[in-house]
Amino acid sequence: PIAPDEYRWTDGALRFFQDDYSGALAQFQAMRDPEPAARLAAAAAAMAGERDIAAQFRNTVLANCPDFTVSGWMKVMPQRGRRHAELYSEALRRAGFPQ
Repeated sequence: PIAPDEYRWTDGALRFFQDDYSGALAQFQAMRDPEPAARLAAAAAAMAGERDIAAQFRNTVLANCPDFTVSGWMKVMPQRGRRHAELYSEALRRAGFPQ
């Protein structure tokens, strides 16, 4: 079996790409260790209008990856389609990540 955090991360990602940002954020916040999902959690929080929560997750990412940029991440992050890529990059920008 997969650990509960893996289920929550997967469910959070599915909810994010179905435009259920609050539902996605709830899944990430329910994780015992949300750090691995911090990029997507920041994006979900930003899209849900939770700027302070987005900033917390963003700061976690930048503390571990100070050179992180939206453009750099989108070059290596596989997405199903153009809509998903555009949504994710916009959400990361709204979360305050450097372009």
